[in-house]
Amino acid sequence: MSRVHKKILSLLGLAFVIGITIFASGIPPVQEASAATESSTDIKVSVTITGSDFDTQIISPTDGEVLYDGNANTATIQYAGAKVVDVYLTDPSGNRTLIGTFSPIQDTGSFDVPLNLTDYGDYLIETEGQDRDGNYMYGDAATFSFRAITAGGGDDGTIRVDLGPAVCKLRFQVYEASDSNKDNLLIDYMVDDLSGLPGYPDYVTVEIPGFADLDADRQYTVVVSAYDCSGTGTIIDQDEITINGIINPPNTGTISVFGMTISRVDYIVTGLIIFFAVTIFAFFLIRRSKKNER
Repeated sequence: MSRVHKKILSLLGLAFVIGITIFASGIPPVQEASAATESSTDIKVSVTITGSDFDTQIISPTDGEVLYDGNANTATIQYAGAKVVDVYLTDPSGNRTLIGTFSPIQDTGSFDVPLNLTDYGDYLIETEGQDRDGNYMYGDAATFSFRAITAGGGDDGTIRVDLGPAVCKLRFQVYEASDSNKDNLLIDYMVDDLSGLPGYPDYVTVEIPGFADLDADRQYTVVVSAYDCSGTGTIIDQDEITINGIINPPNTGTISVFGMTISRVDYIVTGLIIFFAVTIFAFFLIRRSKKNER
């Protein structure tokens, strides 16, 4: 094999290595899965249904649901094989009250019970009663919350507030998460008109002015206060969330070459240019070699 052919094969091998490097660098990095943390209420639900015929199910509110102030909140109970169905409600203070008794005429069906909720917090609803033989039976149970607002935050710095019709104004106060006593107020933002915000009337999405200027590497506590519609400036409910500062654009991967940092995209483009340049030069040498052989 001539020296020219050896050089050509070496150049083609180099081009192949560069091509493999470009392909490998284009593979996205493996993302580590993050463990999601779910909160749970202090009330534990235990459902015991005995008897071959007696059966009750709480259709609404569903377990874990949030009901909002200002809505016509009712409980819907489905039954079968019942002579009497009693509905009990335990309020956030722990007081258990009989809120409804139903004596079915039909063997199966459903009925509604008004929920006259006044205190914000967690509730427990339970059903008990008698089967058709008069035996006392335990039925279904579910926990739910009663609030004026609930707040949640996103990585883009926006705040979503779910609310009921009893809320007419919202106030957002931002503190550093480390400021446990909330001595240093960073941002104080009031929204007087909710009707023009995205999602209204079921929820609103709010972008707090100035939040993007805060340190992206820190965490912040956002206190959301709900004001009623009386015009007296009365705060009826508050929710508090902790969110990160607005995250910088995703890191696409960087490579350091001789002390300089270049992005993954720049690296791939540069590699492609080198690959095609070496390939064209190799073909040129092959063509020139063939002419010399003639």
